[in-house]
Amino acid sequence: MKRAFASNLVLLLGINFLIKPLYIFGIDREVQNAVGPEQYGLFFALLNLTYLFQIVNDFGLQSFNNRELSHKPEKFPVQFSSLLAVKFGLSLAFLLILTGAAALTGYLSRQPEWLLGIAANQVLLSLLLFLRSNLAGLGMYRADSLLSSFDKLVMIFLVGFFLLNNPESISIPLFIVCQTGSYLLAIGAAVAVLRPRLREIVFRVRMPMVRWTLRSSAPFALVMFLMYVYTYIDGVMIERLHSDGAYEAGIYASGYRLLDAIGIIGYLFAGLLLPMLSRQLGSGHSVRPLLDMGAGTLWSVAVGVSIVTFFFSTHLSEWLYLAANNSWGQVLGRLMLSFLPWSLTYIYGTLLTAAGQLAAMNRLFVGCILLNVLANLLVIPKYGAAGAALTTLATQTLAAVGQYILAVRKFAELRASTFPVKGVVLLLLVFFSTWILSTFDALPWMLRMCLALGISGFLSILLKMISIKEWIHLLSTQHKE
Repeated sequence: MKRAFASNLVLLLGINFLIKPLYIFGIDREVQNAVGPEQYGLFFALLNLTYLFQIVNDFGLQSFNNRELSHKPEKFPVQFSSLLAVKFGLSLAFLLILTGAAALTGYLSRQPEWLLGIAANQVLLSLLLFLRSNLAGLGMYRADSLLSSFDKLVMIFLVGFFLLNNPESISIPLFIVCQTGSYLLAIGAAVAVLRPRLREIVFRVRMPMVRWTLRSSAPFALVMFLMYVYTYIDGVMIERLHSDGAYEAGIYASGYRLLDAIGIIGYLFAGLLLPMLSRQLGSGHSVRPLLDMGAGTLWSVAVGVSIVTFFFSTHLSEWLYLAANNSWGQVLGRLMLSFLPWSLTYIYGTLLTAAGQLAAMNRLFVGCILLNVLANLLVIPKYGAAGAALTTLATQTLAAVGQYILAVRKFAELRASTFPVKGVVLLLLVFFSTWILSTFDALPWMLRMCLALGISGFLSILLKMISIKEWIHLLSTQHKE
C-alpha cells in the first residue's frame, strides 16, 4: 500500500505542480491584477458564500462513496445510479438555499449574475468530484490523478487566450463563463473514463438505497459543513464587517491564493490516503507506516514553504501584485503560517474519517467555528484582513491539535511514532535558519529565499522526515511491476 501511495503521489504532484501553479499565478492572479482588488474581493466573498452551503450540494457523498467503494468495489453497479439521483436533488436544494441566503445578506441584489454563475459552477464542480470519487474508490488512482487538474488546464488555455490577445476584455463574468466550460469538459472526460464500468449499471433509482445513503452520509456531511464554515466564512465576514470590505477581501484573497496553491499538496495527500487507509483498516493492517510516510513528507513541505514565505512575505506580495504594499505582505505571512496546522489536518483528519470517528471530529469543529466567528467579530471591523488572517491561524491550530489528540487516543500505535519530536525540531531549525538568512540584505531577496528553501529540504532529509532511499525503492519497485 505504501508503494501505491508513493507512485500515485508522485504522479499527482507532478501533474499538479505543472498545471495548478501555472493556473493560480498565471491566470487567477492576472485576473485579480486586471480587475483590481475591489472587484476580485467581491468575487472572492461571493465564492466563499457558496462554499458555506456547499455541503448541501455534496452532503458528504464524495467521502462516503470513496470510503464505501474502497471497502467493497462490487457495490459500484448497485449504488451509482441512486447516488447520482441524490446528487441532482441535493444540487437543486443547494441552489434554492443559496439564493435565499444571498437575498437575506444583500448579495443577490448586488451582483445576481455573478452569484448564479458561481453557484452553477459549484454544482458542476461537485458533480466532477463525485465522478472522481468513483475512480478513486475503484482503485483507478492514475485516472483520478490525471483528471485532478484537467479543468485547470482548460482554464489556462481559455483565459490565457484572452490575457494574451485582448487583456482589456478580462472581467469577472468572463472568468466565470470560462470556469463553466472547463468543468463541463472535465465532467465529459470523467464520464468517458468511467464508461466501461457504467455499462454494468442499470439506471434505476432505489428509494431504500437513497434513504440509506442519506442517513449514512449525514455524519460525513456534518464534518464537511463544519470544516467549510470555519475555513470559508472569513471572506464573507471581511466583506460584510469592514468599512472597506471589498478591498480588504481582495487583500485577503491575494494571500489566500498562495495558501490555496500550497494546500493543493495537502488535498492530494488526503485524497490518496483516504481510500488506502480505509483498506488498511478494513484488512486489519497497521496504519502507522503509511501515516508516518505521509505525515513526514507533508510536514517537511509545510515547514519549508510556510516559514520561508512568512519571512519574505512582503517581497513576494509586491512581486506578485500590482497594488501590493506592506499590509498585503502581513496578511500573506500570517495566512501561510496556518498551513502548518492545516497540513496535520490533512493527515490526521483523513485517518479519523477513514476510521469513522466523525462524532468526535464534529464536536471539535463546533469549537473551531465558535473561535473563528467570535474572534472575527472582534478583529475584522478594526484590523480587516490582517485580523482575519490571525484568526485563521488560531482556528487551524485548534483543529490540528484536536485531531492529533483524537487520532492518538484511537490508535495507540501512533504514540510510538517519532514524528512529533522530529517535526518540532525541524520547525525550530528552519525558523532560525530562515530568520538569519532574511537579515542578509546584501543578497537579493529571491536568492535568500531559495537558499532558505534548500536548507529546509536538506534538514528534512537529515532528520529523516523524508527518506529518499525509501521513496526511490518504492518507486523503482512500482516501475518494475
